[in-house]
Amino acid sequence: MSSDNLMKNAAEKYKTLVQKGRWNSPDVNEQKILALQTELRKLKKNGKGGGKNSGKIGKSDNSNNKKPGWFDKRPNGDITKPREWKGKMWYYCHKDTGGKCDGKHRMHKPSECKGKAYSFKQNGTNMSSSNKSQKRKSDDKNKDKNKRQMRLNQSLRASAAEAENDEKSSSSSQSKESDSE
Repeated sequence: MSSDNLMKNAAEKYKTLVQKGRWNSPDVNEQKILALQTELRKLKKNGKGGGKNSGKIGKSDNSNNKKPGWFDKRPNGDITKPREWKGKMWYYCHKDTGGKCDGKHRMHKPSECKGKAYSFKQNGTNMSSSNKSQKRKSDDKNKDKNKRQMRLNQSLRASAAEAENDEKSSSSSQSKESDSE
């Protein structure tokens, strides 16, 4: 067999494999691996795998996440006394204890409260600081968008006026040339 015949046979084999859709297709083992990878991605996307308790048997996600009964209530006794939950100390943060929060148990001491969770009343509605900052951001975006739109309109007008001037000058020069002939 000559090298030319070998090259022709290889080219024909390549063409038939491409037409049948078998060129560069994965073999049986590669197909199994790809199927397992896609199944793993679906499980991760649905939240059924790779979580905190994914390797632990008999643990449910909701068993330790319920808050105790005292958590959202004002303490009956000493309101400055902290309580322990999940290995952390929780303090009742309220104006009476020197804090800025609206009477909730927090992990920060009331004396160190920065008031980040405090919601401010504005025009009869609650508006937290995060809502205010989001509103400011959207207003800034709208202003930037309006500025860009105005600049675009100005540049379009300028280019249209320039095109008109070019058209007038070319038509006037053509009319002068026809007059001179």
